[in-house]
Amino acid sequence: MLTLTPIVAVLRTGFKSVDGVLEAPSQSDLPRALPALFVVPAADAAEPNTLSGKRDQRVTFDFSVLATVATRAAQGQVSDELKAVEDRVIELVVGWTHPDASGPIDYVGGRLANVGFGSVSWEFRMRCHYRLRNNL
Repeated sequence: MLTLTPIVAVLRTGFKSVDGVLEAPSQSDLPRALPALFVVPAADAAEPNTLSGKRDQRVTFDFSVLATVATRAAQGQVSDELKAVEDRVIELVVGWTHPDASGPIDYVGGRLANVGFGSVSWEFRMRCHYRLRNNL
């Protein structure tokens, strides 16, 4: 797994409230500053080792950015705040290369993560690759 700190740092250049998975509150204890983003590791998948007596594996790292925005009372219009958050998250992260990755981050997709009283959360799924090496 890659460290989340560089991803959080990049997102903080565009958002005030960004934290890692361990700082994520429950839906009932949301931060006051919305939108709020949380970076969450999702999966690691390693390819077979390519060397004998040494280690060189390509690892696919999937992570999510959970974005929570406030809901608003209907006033005859639909809010596009979630779309604006999506555009900014993609602008900041997709194509950027994590310092420990072997290439840029790709956007995998998104989905509704939660609808709660006063907020909606959307999950942006991302993917990048890195090398697991030793004895080289």
